[in-house]
Amino acid sequence: MPSITYLHLLFLLLFNVKVSAQIILSGQILSNNDTLAYCNIGIPNSPYGTVSKLDDSFYLEVPQTFEDSLIIFSAVGYEPEAVNIKKIANKNITLNLHEVITQLKEIEVRDDQFKSKIIGKKKRPMLSFSHMIDENEPAIEYGNIFKIYNTTFLEAYNFHIITSSKYEEVTLKLNIYSVKNNIPDKIINQLNLIYKTDSVGWQNVDLQKYNLQYNGLDEIAIVLQLVDFKKLDDNVFVFGVSAVGSGNNKLFYRKQSQAKWEHKKGVFLSNIKISYSKEGQLKEKIENEPPEEDEFIKDDWTQEYLKKHQYYEETEKSTFGKDLSKGNHVEVEGGKFTMKSMVMVLLFFLLHGNKGSISEFYKQIPALSKKYKVIAIDTRGQGKSVNINNQDYSYQLFSQDLYQFIMKLQLNGVNI
Repeated sequence: MPSITYLHLLFLLLFNVKVSAQIILSGQILSNNDTLAYCNIGIPNSPYGTVSKLDDSFYLEVPQTFEDSLIIFSAVGYEPEAVNIKKIANKNITLNLHEVITQLKEIEVRDDQFKSKIIGKKKRPMLSFSHMIDENEPAIEYGNIFKIYNTTFLEAYNFHIITSSKYEEVTLKLNIYSVKNNIPDKIINQLNLIYKTDSVGWQNVDLQKYNLQYNGLDEIAIVLQLVDFKKLDDNVFVFGVSAVGSGNNKLFYRKQSQAKWEHKKGVFLSNIKISYSKEGQLKEKIENEPPEEDEFIKDDWTQEYLKKHQYYEETEKSTFGKDLSKGNHVEVEGGKFTMKSMVMVLLFFLLHGNKGSISEFYKQIPALSKKYKVIAIDTRGQGKSVNINNQDYSYQLFSQDLYQFIMKLQLNGVNI
């Protein structure tokens, strides 16, 4: 009986190893034996893909179930190469891509017949959100569709990186696509468009040197790929692009170059600067674009968010908890707390939430203090209070702080 149990467990163990096994794909991608950086690599209609590094190397792990599938290697200006995964599994390969010979299109000389225009979001609205881009998903593409004129020169692309992003430097690749059935179709830039930055906020990508002219297109899609980055000294990396709400599915993405495009509500905080022919026409005139404010989703969640945003703005203007000459400090074990007290009879003890402060009670303190004694505190490490011994925060620690606080002030009974 024990031997049967042992064999049964051994079978389950081997079965589990087989199911969870991964295939490693690695190597370098070249062109005429020269380095070919930022090549897209992906399995069609799957989430698995990556981008080759600046030194032409790549590394990708995929489940064993894909061993009979094809993986596509593609780069701007080169013929794509389809390879059977089983042939290159767990090997370090070298792959050469062949350059596409294209006939250069005649570039129209711009004169007084061309006008300049900015299309898209020109300012950051009061309400915006962030699309965070994972450092472990370098192949993911995010972008918007822009309406353009019949003859258009693309001069610049501008977008907004959230100010809470943290990095030493990021390298982004811009991919420009034609549009079909309201999704990106075929890539139309013939060179890699690479942009590096070490800053946050608004970014300006000057495209004039590439002479990007488009004729006979109503729309183009511009997407971003995070292809490389350098972390800060403390190994921290945070990167996100600002977006605003929209009732339409204007924001689209895909996991890698061979995956299907998907839509999300919203639109990147971005715009393009163009020059266009006066004779060029749009299916829907750009001049009639809705104003920036119309992009918000008019749902209950958004309206509630706007109310909270207005409340936080008013809180920032409040002086409660900020003028230390009008408050007191009380020290307990490991902490020094700021306290605001209004002396009356019945005691109310006001506790703010996480990442809050006394100033959040700018409406409650004046109203309650007309009849009651009110005490409000900045909890440990928040507002003007100090976490002296840098203890890890926990609800138990906050409870102990509150208990010591009440004992030190010799409060017989409180309403929290």
